[in-house]
Amino acid sequence: MEIITGKKSTPVKGVLYGVAGIGKTTFAAKWPKPLFLDVEQGSWQLDVARVIPKSYAEFKDCIRQLQADAMGYQTLVIDSADWLEQMMVKHICAEAGISSIEKYEKGYGKGWTKVAEDWAQLLDQLDRLRLTKNMNILFIVHSRIKRYEPADDTGYDRYTLTMSERSTDVLKKWSDLMLFVKYDTFTVEDNGKIKVKGNGKRIMFSQFCPWCDAKSRYPLPDKMPFDFAQIQQIFTMEPLPEQEPPKDAPQAPANAPKTETPPATPPAPELPPVPPETPPEAPQTAPDDPKHAELLAQVESLIRQSGVGYGEVAAEVELAGVVPAGTPLGNYNNATLQRIITGWSAIVHNINLHKKGK
Repeated sequence: MEIITGKKSTPVKGVLYGVAGIGKTTFAAKWPKPLFLDVEQGSWQLDVARVIPKSYAEFKDCIRQLQADAMGYQTLVIDSADWLEQMMVKHICAEAGISSIEKYEKGYGKGWTKVAEDWAQLLDQLDRLRLTKNMNILFIVHSRIKRYEPADDTGYDRYTLTMSERSTDVLKKWSDLMLFVKYDTFTVEDNGKIKVKGNGKRIMFSQFCPWCDAKSRYPLPDKMPFDFAQIQQIFTMEPLPEQEPPKDAPQAPANAPKTETPPATPPAPELPPVPPETPPEAPQTAPDDPKHAELLAQVESLIRQSGVGYGEVAAEVELAGVVPAGTPLGNYNNATLQRIITGWSAIVHNINLHKKGK
């Protein structure tokens, strides 16, 4: 029996997904010595090593050959997982002699259960490759927008993987790193209308938030520029263990999404102070804009009446992606202040849920 002690860095198992044409394949090409299994055939514009599997059987054969000899490659990039799933579905249908996955074993969702099972088997093979040949594994996936209906809140749209729901769950649980990338956007008021603007910057997220699925067992910022240098250090790190809540902490439902709980604000006779780690946000009025001053005064009045803090309100607004992180409340435009007033009940509801650890 060989006993090994001490920490040891292990190869990364990651998922990268985002909007089309944002540079996911270029980002993956910067990972250590990559070999692309280019199912989508989207890497031709890059100077990378690639294999083009024409079927799922060919794809699995590539994995078997790499298990025998990794040929010096340090990262296996599968581009893309959603195209690979289409290959997988065709393979299952061909073996079963059916024309649609919905007809697998007389339907009732059994076909998609079979697809998820095949994903689990494939990921097991990739884990063996990862550990025996010391290879990082990275899946590239396209994103789509899907309606999300949490049990304790109103529904909203969010980004997720362009894959079947069961397969998405399998891939998410398998990964140690799941990054979502998009263009940075913000809202502005133009002639009384709210418009979405962009600055061309690309950003990526490493933690769950209302508009996307993301996760990281490495110490990465929640939000960062879409630049390989931001994650380069993880290849010499050991993933952190899953965090367990304190024994006396309220237990969230097993299937509830992970959210960060803002620190509770201590009570005070006046406005509750901003949490220590949040810089003070002294409201700034715009003397040349009476409408702005009026809306800001309404928000201040709501804060006093509800007993929440400036930092808690700002955190909810930033979490929704309405304003950049760190923007003082007094600098919010009129449209954003109006949205806060209109949606005040939902904002307070969310703050109270976070305080309860839900």
